[in-house]
Amino acid sequence: MSTTDHDRITHVDDDTYETAVSDGLVLLDFWAEWCGPCKALEPVIEELVEKHERLTVAKIDADENEATMEEFGVRSIPTMILFKRGEPVEVFAGKVPYTELARAVEEHQ
Repeated sequence: MSTTDHDRITHVDDDTYETAVSDGLVLLDFWAEWCGPCKALEPVIEELVEKHERLTVAKIDADENEATMEEFGVRSIPTMILFKRGEPVEVFAGKVPYTELARAVEEHQ
C-alpha cells in the first residue's frame, strides 16, 4: 500500500484492499490511468477527503486488480464503493458529483 500526496488517499491492490477498507469510513475507488472520467473525478475525491476528516480513499487500478473487480461485480470504471467498518454501504458508478459523494459520507460517518 502506497500513499499519494494526500495522507488519506492510498493505492491498494488485490492483496491489500481488505486491510484498507476494514476500519472506519473508506471509499474504494476503481480507476485506470487511461480513464478520462476517472481523471476528472480526482479533484472531487481530493476535495471530499479534505472536507471530511473521517474519510479515507483507497484507489485500486482496475487493469491490474481483476480479482477485486470480479469480487464486487464492477463492470465499468470509475466505480466507487463506500465502506463503513469493512462493510460496503453504497456504490457509485460513473462521474458522480461532489454533492452526491458528500451526502453519502456525511450520512455514514
